[in-house]
Amino acid sequence: MEAPPLMKYPLTAFPTLLVPVAIYALAALIWGGADGGFAAVLEGAALSMNMPAGVVWALSWGELIVLGGLVALFIDLLKATGTGSGSLLNHAFSVGVFVLCLVFFLIAPPFVTSPFFLLMAMALLDVIAGFTITIIGARRGVSSFD
Repeated sequence: MEAPPLMKYPLTAFPTLLVPVAIYALAALIWGGADGGFAAVLEGAALSMNMPAGVVWALSWGELIVLGGLVALFIDLLKATGTGSGSLLNHAFSVGVFVLCLVFFLIAPPFVTSPFFLLMAMALLDVIAGFTITIIGARRGVSSFD
């Protein structure tokens, strides 16, 4: 008896973009609240460096989370080039991540921020790009039999 695809390909099926979304959600639960105080936490400096140009470059916590989202999106796009069962599960889970982000953005005050909106947009791009890449790959696979 063969193992189900989720057990066979756990890393391929896991939507990497869920990691920055989960980090954001955990931080929102810890520092968030209906008073909007979490937005101030996101705007706080996470990293700052004195640059040779004589200015200080600062990266906020929100920007750092978005950067993590971009890295996760890149990894998810690389995984979308596969055509196996793990890749199909990844697409299904990516849709779930987007729906979860959309629901949080619409109904939970700590999630109505620009960094979370950008994470949600990345989740949508992951869904669209994943299905598009899979369809194009499948067309090439079918046309090679002609």
